[in-house]
Amino acid sequence: MLDRETGEIVERTLPHEGTTVRDFYTAAAANDLDRAWSLLSADGRAIFGDRSRFDGTFTTLQRIEFARLDPSVSGRKRMLCAHVI
Repeated sequence: MLDRETGEIVERTLPHEGTTVRDFYTAAAANDLDRAWSLLSADGRAIFGDRSRFDGTFTTLQRIEFARLDPSVSGRKRMLCAHVI
C-alpha cells in the first residue's frame, strides 16, 4: 500500500480469519470505509494509527481483484494475493 506521508510503497500484514480480508477490501473499494474500518482488528487499526490516516490511505482505492486465496496455510493464517488499484 502507499504510505501517504513518505510516498513509498509499503507491505503490511493484517491478521484475519475466513473472508475478512476479502470483505475488508471489497468494502474499501466500494468506499464503505466505515465497514472496512469495523472489520480491522485492534492490531490492524494500530497499523494506521488513526481513522483519518486510514481514510486517507483508502480514499484513492478504485478497485481490487482477488487473484487467489491459498487454503494450504494451516490455522488462522491464509495467504491472499490481490491486485489493488
